Amino acid sequence: MLTETQFFGWQIVYDRETTVNAYQADPEHCACAYCRNFALASKTLPDAYYQFLHELGIDPDKVAEAVEYYRNPDGSHYYGWWFHVVGNIQTGPLVEKTYVADKIQVLFKTEKHLVMASFPEPVIQVEFFTNLPWLLKEANI
Repeated sequence: MLTETQFFGWQIVYDRETTVNAYQADPEHCACAYCRNFALASKTLPDAYYQFLHELGIDPDKVAEAVEYYRNPDGSHYYGWWFHVVGNIQTGPLVEKTYVADKIQVLFKTEKHLVMASFPEPVIQVEFFTNLPWLLKEANI
């Protein structure tokens, strides 16, 4: 069932049920230190982030890709990551940067990368950016 709604200034039409079903597939996971740290550190994100993912039908444990961009002087790392949703973007935001929660930037894009082959079209890519702590026991790289 299609739902038309507005998130953070973005007007989108999406299919939550079809998105939930698409996440039943088990994507491949990277085992590098940055991705393993992301898997741990993302569990510390605020409830608003998880509520947003739930509303869209996204499985938070099945990120399409997580990218570590750099280490900050305080030892945290700046990450970007994304998921996919079955739907279309109707209009974009009126502001340059939008946030799903404190300091977690969110973008909706029609440009998509690393979509599971079984994921239904049309696809919206939902991207996030924020600083995350280093939680692995191994050295902070």
